[in-house]
Amino acid sequence: MRGLTPLPGVQDFPAIRDDRIYVPYALEITPPRDPFLVKLFFAKRAAPAAAVELVVAYREHIARLLEEWELQERERAKENADAIELIVLRFALVRARATLAWCDETLEVLREASS
Repeated sequence: MRGLTPLPGVQDFPAIRDDRIYVPYALEITPPRDPFLVKLFFAKRAAPAAAVELVVAYREHIARLLEEWELQERERAKENADAIELIVLRFALVRARATLAWCDETLEVLREASS
């Protein structure tokens, strides 16, 4: 793309020209690789108590992020942000709430397996 300048540290996405941002249409989807899930997979086999500790720590981390994002949502509502501006934030909120539910379910399963 002639005349476009890539953003620092980012290749091919997005580019800036004439104070406008250009986003390529192609989306490259890669399978997720989550180090937390790999640790959980091995921890539950080695020591179920370690798996519980891992999920508790992960849940606390997600809960802190959710608090921060909910605060941002409230602040953006006061600013009358439009729905399009909130798309990414709403994704984060929905994903965090689902992850907390998964953590609770997983802790229940791990604790039942330990008893």
